[in-house]
Amino acid sequence: MVTGGQKMTFKGHAVTPERIDAMEDAEIEELHAPNEARLGAAMSKLLGFSLLCMYASFSFMITSYTEYMTLYTNTQLHITQT
Repeated sequence: MVTGGQKMTFKGHAVTPERIDAMEDAEIEELHAPNEARLGAAMSKLLGFSLLCMYASFSFMITSYTEYMTLYTNTQLHITQT
């Protein structure tokens, strides 16, 4: 049980390890549901950011490669014409 230094309450009562041991499964699920939702949202945001960074890197690589090949082709055409 980690509360980040804050006193954790559930339905108006302090949450202690002993109280959690005495809780029914449904109460424990209800206690953890908000934290799971926050964690899921944070993970989704991080995943979206990672995918965006990966797309940007891939786009940069393709653009750089395309520009390199265009420059290389133009250089080869110039060499063969002279």
